[in-house]
Amino acid sequence: MTRLFLVLGIILLLATFIWMLKNHLARDNKIDELRKVELESDLMDIDKDIAKEKAHQKNVSSEIDELNSVNNKNEKESSND
Repeated sequence: MTRLFLVLGIILLLATFIWMLKNHLARDNKIDELRKVELESDLMDIDKDIAKEKAHQKNVSSEIDELNSVNNKNEKESSND
């Protein structure tokens, strides 16, 4: 009878250990998945920021070119006078 209780106790402890290990591994997998999604989100944000900065630089460059062309035009007109 004592052996039966001992075997049942060992089986119960083993089942509890396996159940806890499975929950722990599932939690670790979810944490890894969240980190991966977080990193992907950060990368997408960085890509958006880079695209915005490139567009801004392009706008600034075109505005500088316009100002230079107006300035050159004004200089030519003043030199012709």
